[in-house]
Amino acid sequence: GGAEPGTEGYSWGGGSGDLGKDASSDIRLKSDINPIGWLDNGLRVYLYTIKGRREIGVMAHEVEVIHPEAVRVGDNGFKFVNLDEAVKPGE
Repeated sequence: GGAEPGTEGYSWGGGSGDLGKDASSDIRLKSDINPIGWLDNGLRVYLYTIKGRREIGVMAHEVEVIHPEAVRVGDNGFKFVNLDEAVKPGE
């Protein structure tokens, strides 16, 4: 795992640093998406823009492959990821 140099100071998806929180992780909400590394469980980590902020995080459609229980669809139709569940080792 590990992120690329120069990504220090960016918020981890959702901006709170609270991994237990559901974070907006739907690719349709993100722009300027750049892969920057991998988690130990095989998930790709990205630097992207969401709601006018640069953040580091994962993509819900990729999380669903290894941790479907970590992804939910909100009332607005967009996918959210529970980051605690998403960063667990793969089965």
